[in-house]
Amino acid sequence: MQISTLALLMAIGGAPAWAQSAKKDTTATQVLPEVDITASEIPSANAAGETFGVIVPPKSFEMGPAGNQKPLDMPHSVTVVSQEMIRAVQARNVADILRFNPSIQMSRGADGGRIWTRGFESGVVQNTRMDGLNIISTTGYAMEQFDRVEMLNGVAGGMFGPTGPTGTFNFISKRPTDIPFQTISYGFESNANHMVFGDVGDRVEGLAFRFNFVHADGQDYAPTSNLRRTLLDGAIDLHFGDSTVLELNGSYYDWHWFGFPGSFTYGPTIYSLPRAPSAATGGYGVSGMGNQNETHTFSAKLKHAFNQDWNLTIGLLDQTVERGLYQPTNTFIDNNGNFRTQMNAQKAAKFTIISNLATLNGHIMTGAISHDVFIGTTGFTWGNFSGSGGNNNVTVGTNNIYNPVVLPAASYQVGGPVYKAARNDQQSLVGGDTIRFDDHWSLLLNSSFSWLTSKNYNALGQKTSTYQTTGEWSPTASVLYKPDANQTAYFTYSNSLQQGDTAPVTAVNANQTLAPYRSTQYELGYKVALTDRLMLTAAGFRIDQPWAYQNTAGYYQNFGTQLNWGSEVQLTGQLTDDLSVIGGFQQLIPKLINTGTTAVEGKDVVNVPRIQGNLFVEYRVPTVQGLALSANVHYVGGRPANETNTIWTGTYATFDLGLRYTTVVDGHRITARFNVNNVTDTHYWTSIYPASGISTTAGSQAFLGLPRQFLAGIDFTL
Repeated sequence: MQISTLALLMAIGGAPAWAQSAKKDTTATQVLPEVDITASEIPSANAAGETFGVIVPPKSFEMGPAGNQKPLDMPHSVTVVSQEMIRAVQARNVADILRFNPSIQMSRGADGGRIWTRGFESGVVQNTRMDGLNIISTTGYAMEQFDRVEMLNGVAGGMFGPTGPTGTFNFISKRPTDIPFQTISYGFESNANHMVFGDVGDRVEGLAFRFNFVHADGQDYAPTSNLRRTLLDGAIDLHFGDSTVLELNGSYYDWHWFGFPGSFTYGPTIYSLPRAPSAATGGYGVSGMGNQNETHTFSAKLKHAFNQDWNLTIGLLDQTVERGLYQPTNTFIDNNGNFRTQMNAQKAAKFTIISNLATLNGHIMTGAISHDVFIGTTGFTWGNFSGSGGNNNVTVGTNNIYNPVVLPAASYQVGGPVYKAARNDQQSLVGGDTIRFDDHWSLLLNSSFSWLTSKNYNALGQKTSTYQTTGEWSPTASVLYKPDANQTAYFTYSNSLQQGDTAPVTAVNANQTLAPYRSTQYELGYKVALTDRLMLTAAGFRIDQPWAYQNTAGYYQNFGTQLNWGSEVQLTGQLTDDLSVIGGFQQLIPKLINTGTTAVEGKDVVNVPRIQGNLFVEYRVPTVQGLALSANVHYVGGRPANETNTIWTGTYATFDLGLRYTTVVDGHRITARFNVNNVTDTHYWTSIYPASGISTTAGSQAFLGLPRQFLAGIDFTL
C-alpha cells in the first residue's frame, strides 16, 4: 500500500500552503490513519498498516528562525528520532530517546537531568525548545506528546541566539489530523507499573484538534519505588483559508518519582569509586523520598504564507514548573563502601519562562545566484524561585553499598513559600542568508545580536547582583560544496555568546550569575545519501568554552578553558526493505587548559568518555507479515570521576531487544510490543556529576544506571 506525500500531509494538519513545496496530487486517496503519525514521509506499508521501518532519514529539520532545512544540505550534524521510533522502543522520558544520538549523555540519572553533547553540559533554558520556543530542560516531559525530537550538535548561536556548545534540542508536538482517529493503549513496565494512553484527533471544517492523555502508576524497578505520570495534552489548529493557520497547544504533566536509588557522593578522602551495584537492589533509596514536578505549558504560533517564497511565523510560549526535590543522597564515609543517607529537601522551588519567536523567511534571486534569507527575533524571560524556608535536612541512617538494608521512611516537611531568586532575560535579533552560487558551491552566513540581563535577589526581595550586556554578536559562517546532488561537504565556524554559570551555594559568591562568555567551534563535515532511504554523516570538530569552578579561596569564577577535539559518525535509514539502522560513535579528547591550578591542568573533564556509541537495528520479518524485531547496543568508555582524574569509572555496554507485531482485525489496527532493556542486567554508573558544579573543593555525585527492565504494550485503533 503506497502512501502519497499529500495523504501524509493531510494526516498531520491539512497541508496548508505554507507547508507545500509541490503541486497537489489530486490522485491521492485517503487511507486508514497510522497510530503513529509523523511529518516524515513514509515510503510504504504492509497490508496490516504497519509502516516499513521506524527509521527513515528525515526530509526536513526545523532550524528555529532559519525555518525548515534539508538535513543533507545543512552544515551541521543533526539527528531526528521519529514518533514511530518513540513508540517502537516504548520511550517514556527524554533519556529514553537521547541515547540514539551517539554524542549525547544525560546527567543526574533521572528524568529532568542535564543534557551533555560533545562533552559540554546544556543550560537550563538556552539549549532546549518546544516547537522552536525555549523551554525549561530540568523537568519531566512525556514522550507520548511529541511527534519527533530534533537534535543539532554543537554551537548554533548564529541562528538561535546565545546558546552553549551543547547544541539545540527541539521537541516537536503532535499536530491535529484531517482524518478522524482514536487510539487507546495499555502498557506495563518493570514490576507493577501500569499505563493507559490515548491519542485522538479529528477536523471540523477549519478547526482541527488532537488530544493525548497518559496515566501511569505503580512500582517500578526498585523495591521501594513508585512512579506516577499524568499527561493531559491538547493541540488545536485554526485554519484561516489556505495560507494562514493558528496553532494552539496546552499541556499539563505531573511526574512523581519516589523511592528510587539516590546519588552517591564522595569527597577527596575517597580514593576509588566502588563497582556499581544493581539499581534494583533495595537500600539505595528510601520509600517516600524522591522528586515531583508539575509542568504547565501553553503556546501559540501563527503561520502565514504570503506566497510560495515568503512566510511569517510568530510564536509565544508560557511555562511554569513546580518542583519538589526530596531525593536522598548517599555520602560515602570511608573506603569500605559505607555511606550515610541524607536528604536536603527544598520546601518549594519553581521555574517560569515566557519565550517568543517572530521570523520572516523568504527566497530571492540576484541574477543566477539564489538566496534563502531570514530575519527575526527570539528570546525569553526566565524566573527562578527558591523556597524561603531554606532546606529541610534529614538524616535517614547509614548503610553499606555491598550489603544494603532497606532503611525506614523518614518524615520531612514539604511545600512552603517561595521568593524570586533570579530573573534572566535574553533577546536576540537574528538573520541569515544561504547563498547558492551554482549546483556545487554555497555560502551560509547567520548571526544574532543579543542582549542579556541577569538579576539576583535574596529572600527579602533585595537585589544582590546584576549584569546587563549592551548587545553582542554571535556569528556563524559555513562553506558548502556538493560534488553531486546526494553529497555535501562543509566547513563551519561558529562563535556564540552564552549566559554565565550560577555559583553554587557552597561558594563565597553563592547564587551569583557570572558574566556572559563565549564558545567557539570549528567543524568539518561530510554527508552522503547512499540511497533515498539511507544517509551517512561524519564530522570532526574543535570546541572551546570558558571553564568555571570553585577555587581554594571559595570563589566560583571562570578560571580556565575546556577544549574538546572530537569526531562523530552516524548512519541512518534502511539498508534493505526489511532492515533499518540508526547508529554511530563519537571519539573525543576533552581537556582543561589555562586553569592556573596544577591539580586539574591538562586533565580530562569529569563524566566525559573518550569514546561512546550506539547502534539500533530493526528487522521486518518478511515471512511473518507485521512482525518486526529490534536490537540496540549502547557503549560508553571509561570516564574520570573527579577533577584530578585520580578516580575513573569502568566502561560499560548495554543490550536491548524488542518485538513488535501489527495486524488488522475487523478494520481495527492492533499493535503489540514487547521490549527488554539491558538484557544482561549490566550494573554501571550512568553519569558522574560535580556536586557543586565543576569544583576542586567539592566531591562528585555518581548515579546508578538502569537495571534490566521489561516493557509490554498494546495499541488499539478504534
